Amino acid sequence: MKLETESDEEGIIDLPENIYHSRRALRIAIKEWIPEFRRQKQAHGPIIKPQPTISIMSPVAIPLASFNTCMATSTTTITTSTSTAPLSLSTTNNVESISSASVNGCPTNVLQTAVAVTMNPPLVIMNSLVSESKVISEPMDCNISPAPSPQSSDTAMNTDNGSSVSMQVETPSPSADMVVDVIQDQKHSYERDLTEEDLLLMCDLFYLPFEHGPQSVQYLTEFNWLKSNAYLVSNENLRKSKKKNSTDTKPEIEEWYERAKRMDELTEQVNELFQRLTFSANRELVHDLYPYVWDVRCVISLLNFYVKWLSHGHFPQSITNYTLGSYTWFSKGWKESFMSGDQEPWVFRGGLVADLQRLMPVDAGSDLFIYKPPDIPTNKMYNVRPYTFEDESAVYNICRCTCYTSVDDHTINKSDLPDLIPDRLVGSYLTLSPELCFVVEDNGTVIGYALAALNAKEFYQKLQVSWLPEMCTKYPLDNSSEEIQSASQEIINWFHSFDLNKELPDSNALSQHQSVMTYATLPVNNDASVSKRLIICLLAALRANGSFGVHVPLRTKDEQTLEFYTKLGFMEISQGPNLNPGFTYLGRVF
Repeated sequence: MKLETESDEEGIIDLPENIYHSRRALRIAIKEWIPEFRRQKQAHGPIIKPQPTISIMSPVAIPLASFNTCMATSTTTITTSTSTAPLSLSTTNNVESISSASVNGCPTNVLQTAVAVTMNPPLVIMNSLVSESKVISEPMDCNISPAPSPQSSDTAMNTDNGSSVSMQVETPSPSADMVVDVIQDQKHSYERDLTEEDLLLMCDLFYLPFEHGPQSVQYLTEFNWLKSNAYLVSNENLRKSKKKNSTDTKPEIEEWYERAKRMDELTEQVNELFQRLTFSANRELVHDLYPYVWDVRCVISLLNFYVKWLSHGHFPQSITNYTLGSYTWFSKGWKESFMSGDQEPWVFRGGLVADLQRLMPVDAGSDLFIYKPPDIPTNKMYNVRPYTFEDESAVYNICRCTCYTSVDDHTINKSDLPDLIPDRLVGSYLTLSPELCFVVEDNGTVIGYALAALNAKEFYQKLQVSWLPEMCTKYPLDNSSEEIQSASQEIINWFHSFDLNKELPDSNALSQHQSVMTYATLPVNNDASVSKRLIICLLAALRANGSFGVHVPLRTKDEQTLEFYTKLGFMEISQGPNLNPGFTYLGRVF
């Protein structure tokens, strides 16, 4: 019996060439498939296969019978009249008057029902695998490039008897405004071409309905092992804190970091596959495969981000009790039921992507994994990573750019007090809880952050002792007698008159949402999935520390931010009687 860790590639080397092996057959098919990615092919608007011309046969005249309905003593006679006029084709069931008959001098209108003539033209079998274009309604078609609506023209379709039928035929418009997705750099580069190993990895990521590919199982196994044995890192940090001069490292710790490095290498392989796919010359093929590769790359990168956070060891030794998960690939009976093929197809939905998502310790956060891929394929990748002290200036700058938006905030003198709002909103998190802070990068530039504190009550108590005295010295209180205070004066007064009871929600709500967080990204981010992935990393880190709920205080008049958090699954929670009426508290469990 072959183990999951064993590769199917090992058995190909010793087999003769005339013996069939599924892995060898797959490689042969991939070699024949690679040239398709290098074909120069555009993708614009709906792509429709050319349909064969269907000739419509003229309808056959139908003899109509007339009956004598006049009251007479003579014998009833039946006469038959044949109409030679052609019947008009109609798609309705209206009753039409076809002819009138006269029997024994009595005129009678005979109503005849139009007969629907059904014509079954011979079907033309087309091979969609070798056709130059494809039908838009074929299965697996998705993410079609946007294009303006085609113009319709009337085309006369002649019949054998000389009559004509007007038919609507859609023809693509040659307008210059049509959106055409073509590769920008037409120069041939072997570094950007998909390799045989890239396509083999893609086949393993999307293997069979009831079986994962060998490399897919490796992703599942590596991440589950790293998550299940993360307590080793916490134990090592605790041991080194007690023995500061200790330099020796246990073998199990070395194994954990080696497998974490291997997980990072596996993630980089998927990133290379994603990058090379977006540069393929066959844009039509790219549009078909891009949503699937983009989705699995996002999930695998998310798992790798979480592993990088685990490598710092900022969690208790009992992390396994919080991150085990309910139903995963490694739960008892789950894998066996999946691979048996006896279940209905709808029981195991999502394939490898769903199994990878279930490994993230966010059981009640499945809605955060629902996001739409970009409409036009792009090679842009956003990376989430733990916060470092070198990121402080970037986080402060993002806070300035995203918070000076309301009318009140514009009254703050940015030149005299550039750090006032960042010190109020993010400074305490970066100083008192840096282990639960994350940033997102775009090509090495920080464009967003998500910050949290594990226990809100303890966090505000530390803030009173360690953070507020420094802020009171930095921003002295203005004793002016103005009746209406400016926004900057309100923030400074908050530093000097901080009240813990006014910052916490109701005790019942706090027991279910003990953590507190804040979040912001620059408007340059056009990918809606970045926000959700950043929030998932933050919630998973809180879950690893034993927290199952988080809340965020927001200004009631900031409707845009309230709507944003609501879309992320946050709901309004009950507030304490002493809270500031200008603030609303939103929370969610995970």
